[in-house]
Amino acid sequence: MVHDEGPAALPFVRQTVDALFHALNQQIDITNMKLPDSPYPTILRYLHKFITFIVYHPVLEKASPYDKAHHRREFKAYLLAMITQVEESVRYAAQLPLNTIYNPPSSYMKWVRTISAEHLASLHCGAMFFCYLSPGTTDLFPTPELKFIAQDCLTHLSTLCRMWNDYGSMQRDMVDANINFVHFPEFAGLSEDEAKAQLRRIAAYEKNKMDDSLRELCTRAKEVMGPRKAEAAVDQYMLFIRGGESYNAIYEFKTISGTKVSSAGGALSPLEDWLLAQSARTNVLGEAHHQATSVQDMHHHPVRTAAAPPIPPDDILATPHNLSNTTDGSING
Repeated sequence: MVHDEGPAALPFVRQTVDALFHALNQQIDITNMKLPDSPYPTILRYLHKFITFIVYHPVLEKASPYDKAHHRREFKAYLLAMITQVEESVRYAAQLPLNTIYNPPSSYMKWVRTISAEHLASLHCGAMFFCYLSPGTTDLFPTPELKFIAQDCLTHLSTLCRMWNDYGSMQRDMVDANINFVHFPEFAGLSEDEAKAQLRRIAAYEKNKMDDSLRELCTRAKEVMGPRKAEAAVDQYMLFIRGGESYNAIYEFKTISGTKVSSAGGALSPLEDWLLAQSARTNVLGEAHHQATSVQDMHHHPVRTAAAPPIPPDDILATPHNLSNTTDGSING
């Protein structure tokens, strides 16, 4: 909707987000809150309904006070990060030629771990998952140390998801003039293949850091919570982590953001059909792996890295395919 109305709507969107969350922090019910007059009432009305739906969701209402407040902070950060990302992409689209950003908002490392990771929603969704697991009046992870490590794991996951999202959607972002990793000065002068090879190495580094954090969370949680409670909490938490990683594996082959079935009579191309089948298979295998692998295994053995995603058969890769990139049917990112 902001795309249709233009960047002039962004200050009003930001103002509305700030006003709604300020009211929430003052313990004011925002369900029927009157919004300030603006030239964009439709955008703000839908934004108001969306925020209201999330913050008063039954999952959050039943969570501990800390986990609920933490989610609210991450939710606001997610919304503001999306606004910031659109503003930065608007500035980028105004420069010619569209290659390396003249004045990037920060270094690539800082961008991918802050604004870029936040607007992907992994941190917000992870905080909501904490609330789902939160045992009523007790925080899911009861000590500052465990909270810190668990949130660090989510930060690494969100960063990885952003990296692989950009990896798979490089061509689409170039067409849409959206900021992608390849536009940062660190990647200037590299070919597409060289840039992707560098990103794969950076993602491998980030994955190692996430796995180290997960191992530490397992060890420290058992010391604080006892083996039984720790295994139950961390094992469920791992389900969210591995679910995010399944999307990373898919993005290695093709963007799944903003795509829909082929415009040619609605028929799927062979590659589209294969990708959908692999996506379904990944979800099934991921759930089976979760049920079969305990946190005890993780404590005694190195964290298992996800198996390399299967490569499409040669006959499928050789078949011409055009995935229609639109805003319909968006799955992630």
